[in-house]
Amino acid sequence: MKREVMVFLVAIGIVMSGCGGGGKAENPDPVVSSVFKDDFKTVLCTELNHEDDACTDIEDKDGFDLSKDNVLVLSAPEAIGTSPYFYFEGRRFALVPKDEKDFSPKNMLAYGLMLFARDAEEQTDLIRRLLDYGEAKKFLEELGITGTKDQNKAILGAINYNLERLGEQGIPTKQAYLADIKTMAEELVNLTVKQIAPDFTDMKPLELHVGMAHVSILGMSSGNEQELFLLSKEDAARIGAESRAKSDKPNEVDNVFEKLSCQDNEDKQIYMYGVYDSFVTTNPEPTTLSTALSAMLAGNQYLAGYDEPALYPNIKIFADTLGNLPTNLTNGIYAIGLKENGIKFKEGDPTFVDRYFIGDLAGAEIHEGNVSTLRNTWDSAATDVYSRNLSAITTTNGQSLLSM
Repeated sequence: MKREVMVFLVAIGIVMSGCGGGGKAENPDPVVSSVFKDDFKTVLCTELNHEDDACTDIEDKDGFDLSKDNVLVLSAPEAIGTSPYFYFEGRRFALVPKDEKDFSPKNMLAYGLMLFARDAEEQTDLIRRLLDYGEAKKFLEELGITGTKDQNKAILGAINYNLERLGEQGIPTKQAYLADIKTMAEELVNLTVKQIAPDFTDMKPLELHVGMAHVSILGMSSGNEQELFLLSKEDAARIGAESRAKSDKPNEVDNVFEKLSCQDNEDKQIYMYGVYDSFVTTNPEPTTLSTALSAMLAGNQYLAGYDEPALYPNIKIFADTLGNLPTNLTNGIYAIGLKENGIKFKEGDPTFVDRYFIGDLAGAEIHEGNVSTLRNTWDSAATDVYSRNLSAITTTNGQSLLSM
């Protein structure tokens, strides 16, 4: 059995804390799923019309290759009013192989299956079958995913949800999109291999909130509701780190994580809270306080969020619950982002206490100290990012965070 090694990051910004020869060719006449038309204006970009105004950025900015793929641009925000999506400038895309003229979320997922099969290390009979795009479409139909409006709406919602998660990682548009549909495909293959794939025939979309958007995601609408194909923040952090490693463009935080070595039988996982974005205040970074922590801080009117400055004279408290953490750890690093905001104090100002607390507050298993001491004694391999091995962070009763 594999054991897990954990790395997690908290990012806080508080005080204490197409080409024709002689002219434009006519666009092909695609079949566009109604779910796109319901919520977006669409523009088809192909190798034949890539010089059209609406398509000039597809290759140069977004990195798509119109000699291999057809891309349906799902309107820029200004064309439809305010976009519910924050990342990638609120734009969304539908991507299918060059010879495919039927644009639907179902076919986007089929393309993801084919791309996943190409990258798979183990070539099983199923994986070899999915190398063919036509067989990938048949595979979905065998599972009951025939492309009904509800199914298409749900699949599109899941794709868009995941793009918000991946956007937090700063992954370029094309890399994020491909990682999105391939990860969804991988989950579907794994469910099938384990013989626990549900019957998708009567699947209905479920409503879910992500960032500023309410989206429909693929799930079971009766009995035990189950969300499918959704990336967690931990999945997105792992994909982000892998993407940057492949492109040889690690960020400063990736360098922190490189300090942690794992044995052959161990997995390294990243648990990320907040977004590593140099403390900009425009990215949505919600906190999720547990019931116990919420009760403890009830009545405090100066709770701060990620990247929120503690502006005088209000003494603000930042708090978040680090949930879904594994317990079978053999090694780990805790990393936190802290940046001063330049407040200067004068005689007579209130006294600020730069204290921090990490651990199980309800169980009194707490590590605490002064932020100024943390900044001077913890490792700092990245600007305003401080880290320490979990084994070296001890609670008031002498227990390390690694053993909790």
